[in-house]
Amino acid sequence: MSLVIYLEGERLPEDKRLIRDVETWFVYPKTEDTAIDVILENVEGGRFYDDTYFTDRFGGNLYWEYLSTGAKAAVLAHLKPDYVVDFLEAGDNVLECMVVNRIDGNILIDSLSRIYGLPCYDAEIDITYRGVRYNRILSFKKSIEV
Repeated sequence: MSLVIYLEGERLPEDKRLIRDVETWFVYPKTEDTAIDVILENVEGGRFYDDTYFTDRFGGNLYWEYLSTGAKAAVLAHLKPDYVVDFLEAGDNVLECMVVNRIDGNILIDSLSRIYGLPCYDAEIDITYRGVRYNRILSFKKSIEV
């Protein structure tokens, strides 16, 4: 799989449901997972502790409810491959984490300029957009007009 990107206003595949409210749909990770570790480290400065807590950047254990909305969106996109997660409330740091670290999922963004503006000039990626799979950020950026 790869990170599949959908643009706001485009028709989603029939087999995918859209998750707009990340806070309501968020599910706590039951076990540690490399992608979740990467999301927690890059977005929150933390790490997985158990299915009740994550460890924050200061070393404290917090309930998963206190995870930022952006980190929740990333975790949800990774854990729910049959859904498309709205990344409207996820910051560009979360989007960059998903792209640069090649985290699988299906996400909806409001503008391709969010990807075009990522500060990773020619990073290896695994993005699918409109059925085309890209493995270099530069080739993806060249294919889109913003």
